[in-house]
Amino acid sequence: MTVNVGYIPVDNLELVWDTVLPLLSSAVERQDDTPLSEVVGEICSGSMLLWLVDVDHVPTLVLTTKIIDRHSHSTLAIEWVGGSQMKDVIDVALETLEDYALKVGCTSLEGQGRIGWGRTLKEYGWETKHIVYRKELRHGQQNEGDEPDVYHE
Repeated sequence: MTVNVGYIPVDNLELVWDTVLPLLSSAVERQDDTPLSEVVGEICSGSMLLWLVDVDHVPTLVLTTKIIDRHSHSTLAIEWVGGSQMKDVIDVALETLEDYALKVGCTSLEGQGRIGWGRTLKEYGWETKHIVYRKELRHGQQNEGDEPDVYHE
C-alpha cells in the first residue's frame, strides 16, 4: 500500500474540486456552524491549505490547515478532516504535516474535533490541552437594541 500526502496549490484547485469536495463536505456537514462555502472561500483565498491523501493513487482523505499566530509561537491548525481510511493513513499524514509545520516556522500542531480524535491522536504524541464547551443562545439571533449591562459601582 502506497500513501501519498500533498497540499493542493490554489492554482490547481479546479483540477481536484470534483474529487475533494465530497470528502470535504462530509467533514463540514457534521458540524452545525460553518457553511461549506466559507471553508471553500478560505481555501480559494489561500488562507487555508487543502491537503489530499491518496492510497494507491485513489483519493481517500482531505485535510485543511492554517497557520495561527499565538502570543509566543505559531501553530499549524488542522481545521477539517474528511474521507475514509483514517487508520491507514494517519501516520503518514501527520508526519507530512509536522514536516511542513517545521518548514514554515511553527512550533506545534493543533486541532479540534470529536472526542474520539483524542484517543486516536494520543498514540501519535498528542495531548488534550483544553476542551471547548458551547451553549447556543437564542439560535444565534441578536435582538435589536440589545446593549450589554454597563458596570456601575
